[in-house]
Amino acid sequence: MERTTEHIDRQVLARAVRRGALLRASSPLTLTLTGEFLQGLLEALIGSGRDPLEPLYQIGFHWGSAWLQRLEAAVRQYGAALQDVSLDEVQLLLHEELARAGWGLAAFDLESHAEHGLLLVSLTGGPVALLEGAVAEGMAMLQAGFMASVFGGVADLPMAGLGFRLIEDHVPICRVVVAHEARIARIWGVLEGGGSWDDALAAA
Repeated sequence: MERTTEHIDRQVLARAVRRGALLRASSPLTLTLTGEFLQGLLEALIGSGRDPLEPLYQIGFHWGSAWLQRLEAAVRQYGAALQDVSLDEVQLLLHEELARAGWGLAAFDLESHAEHGLLLVSLTGGPVALLEGAVAEGMAMLQAGFMASVFGGVADLPMAGLGFRLIEDHVPICRVVVAHEARIARIWGVLEGGGSWDDALAAA
């Protein structure tokens, strides 16, 4: 049976994703941001009199949008569109990108809270997990903005995110929750009111 060009290009695209070659060539500049830099950034935002979490979330969101644009340009070289990249492939690309940039090892959970419409991302070994206090909280919200932008763009839905640091089995973790904007607003309302994570899930 004759294979179409689209079929061949899709196979080549999938191999590029698995090899980690899809985005690497399109990212010539990589900066290393130390813990001191992140702390200075957060303290500057606090010193401005503003709540630092919202601007950090927005920085993360725009970061995610720029990452998606780079991904779209990369897949276009294979005759594909962003919609042709599967969710599994997006997770592989994100795992490699975040690890290479020093943000830690990402694990994605799309199943355990699917009935609530929630996607969970856990980052271990990165700055959010290793730092503490307000700096860790701010960096968690930066990651929340990034993940919401990426997965919202892939799904073509208005997604939002929440990020926080927690200890799980004695290991510090950055946990990001991504869901539809309305669900995140309900979860945030419960947590701000002192409710538990289980209460927040029930409200979602």
